[in-house]
Amino acid sequence: MINNINQKVDRVYVVSVKSYSERINHIKNEMDRHRIDFHFVFNNDADELSEDITCKFDKNLSLPQISLIMKNIEVWNDAIMNNFQNILVFEDDAILTKNFVTDLVSIINDVKKIKPGYLVFLGGADTKVPFNKIKTNKNIFKHPIATAEGYLTDLLACKKRVDYIQSMKKKIRLPNDHLIKHLDKKLNIINFWSRKPLVEQGSVTGIFKTSLDRNRGKHSLLYNKIRYKWMKLKRRKLPDFFVKIFLKLKLLNANKD
Repeated sequence: MINNINQKVDRVYVVSVKSYSERINHIKNEMDRHRIDFHFVFNNDADELSEDITCKFDKNLSLPQISLIMKNIEVWNDAIMNNFQNILVFEDDAILTKNFVTDLVSIINDVKKIKPGYLVFLGGADTKVPFNKIKTNKNIFKHPIATAEGYLTDLLACKKRVDYIQSMKKKIRLPNDHLIKHLDKKLNIINFWSRKPLVEQGSVTGIFKTSLDRNRGKHSLLYNKIRYKWMKLKRRKLPDFFVKIFLKLKLLNANKD
């Protein structure tokens, strides 16, 4: 059954690796839970990358990092080829919130009022955000993407990224999330965040081992889980709590006036 998300976006992509059976089963369950029809991107796995591809990247990037970049480029190219006006992109360890569909539909309705050339980041549950950014009662606010476990973007943004990458003479030296952030800033692709984080990363929350983050990879799943919960509380939940108080006081003062 196709739900409202598939009626609101042209395609939902999940970038994954053919041999990651645990993650594949996980993301299938996540999508089934929310009745989302989606498309796997399995091309350009790390063990399949040719020298013609890897030579375009800095030697400091690992094969899994190059693979993830190539999979995102494939997504953008597919959107361009099919003239998709807007798309959703997930990594295979994405964990969707309980009210994901309802909240995302609200965001998509708001995005219709934005000029073309945008990206809406759906994660960031453990990422520090300036107070002046989160003290809003709107569904989204302007801020550069932090990671890339889940994002909504449009056709113009995809075209700009692909055109720029094809014209690059230097090697790509940034991992996927930093690359998107760099490209979007340079190409004037406006980044937004969902006011409420709608997606979390299983490799960050301690469900899966990471093959991309060397720092997290040094620690146990339990350590990563505990650290994530603390960062989530410190960086988003407590600030969000104070924001709610701030907005209530602001409303009370407005009513008094």
